[in-house]
Amino acid sequence: KDSLCGKSIAFTATLSSSLGTFISIAAQFLSCIAMLKGLFPLSSSAASLIAGFSIIGFIAAGGLKSFSTLGGAKIVLLYFVLIACFVMAVLNGGTVSFVASRLDLNPWFNPFGRGFVPEIGYLTSMIVGVFTTQIYIQALAAAKDSQTARKGAFASALLMPPMGLLGTWIGLTVRAKGIEMRPDEVLSWFIIDSFPPLLGGIIWGGILITVIGCASGLILGVSTNIAKNLVPEKFMEKNADKEVLIHRLIIGALVAAAAAAGVTGAGSMILEWSYLSMGLRGAGTFLPFIVAVLRPNSLSPKWALASSAAGLSGTLIWAFASLPGDPLFAGLGVSALCVLAGIRVRKNYI
Repeated sequence: KDSLCGKSIAFTATLSSSLGTFISIAAQFLSCIAMLKGLFPLSSSAASLIAGFSIIGFIAAGGLKSFSTLGGAKIVLLYFVLIACFVMAVLNGGTVSFVASRLDLNPWFNPFGRGFVPEIGYLTSMIVGVFTTQIYIQALAAAKDSQTARKGAFASALLMPPMGLLGTWIGLTVRAKGIEMRPDEVLSWFIIDSFPPLLGGIIWGGILITVIGCASGLILGVSTNIAKNLVPEKFMEKNADKEVLIHRLIIGALVAAAAAAGVTGAGSMILEWSYLSMGLRGAGTFLPFIVAVLRPNSLSPKWALASSAAGLSGTLIWAFASLPGDPLFAGLGVSALCVLAGIRVRKNYI
């Protein structure tokens, strides 16, 4: 609300959210490229082009209606796929005793296997990203009552961890067998290697449709935010009769940019892109958002804007300067200083 944070913070919040979500869209392209290349003899550019046209087709065919329908089926589909892959991994020798005997405790079973600071950085990125991502907040805000919102949040908290554990175990069994390949190639290889062609094709196609649907939903959300909060209001009012065209151009630009990013980052760790996405979303909005919820009116609009801009700028500058440590911590630190200063000034003024 304007009375709590001021309208000006909408720009930095939208910019932060859009940058982070764009990275997530690029990660979906990386997934599409990896899956297509795992089954067909395609270059990264060709696979990215196919993914881009598929996403545009998905949006044109149904838009948000298709995305909402997919959302309900996605959890069921992913659970089916992961449980099926887990069962096949165990049947093919990937038991607990086998994996434990082949892999060392560190780093494979150590939660901080890549180092304490990097892992804490990934955890922090996930926390601030979930708190400030529009779709998560909107799901709670749109619930019919607070009890339904609590049940939804609790159900989500129960459903998500098993999916991660199942996927992790599948990857560990492949590693335990001494098979060396890029992380983004493992899933396609495992499906082709472990399932009969018909069942494997159904599983592969279901996952690809899910990825394309997720990318489509993210693109629709970002394009709406850009049109509503980043494009000047006067320009939109002047071209009100061309609003649909403007939205289409923004969608086309996002798809093209994400496709190019996917080609550039092909072969990289997709999860790293996801953590980066979450961190960018929360760097400029997490602390002002928390203060607005827990202590309304304790931060003036000017200081809320300063905290948001400082958080996003600090994260980006730290990253581009290649300074040691996680850039998110630098951004949150600068944002926290602005929040503390703003609260202190507000108290003295009152």
